Amino acid sequence: MTPESPNANKYNGWTNYETWAAKLWIDNDRGSQEYWSETARMCDSVYDLTSRLEQHHYESMPHLSSGIYSDLLLSALRVVDWYEIASALKRELTQIDSRAIYWSSESGA
Repeated sequence: MTPESPNANKYNGWTNYETWAAKLWIDNDRGSQEYWSETARMCDSVYDLTSRLEQHHYESMPHLSSGIYSDLLLSALRVVDWYEIASALKRELTQIDSRAIYWSSESGA
């Protein structure tokens, strides 16, 4: 893959490492996963969920005094594609709902 390739900076199918890591942490903690699934269900649009994701993560960021660590953390958060994560969360809900409807119809309910 050359640097000019559109997929040059992709990471495990995500826009970049930072986006992949943020989604991984959302999914790997049960409380976080349940919270964001429920939040995704309540949000009317992907844009609303995107805004909530970004705001939550900036507000939850630990306070670091000015320096290299705060600069690096802010830099990483700025390149997370929150819209991509929100879209994935909404898509996952649709898949879960489709499976629930399928299983419900299979059981005769």
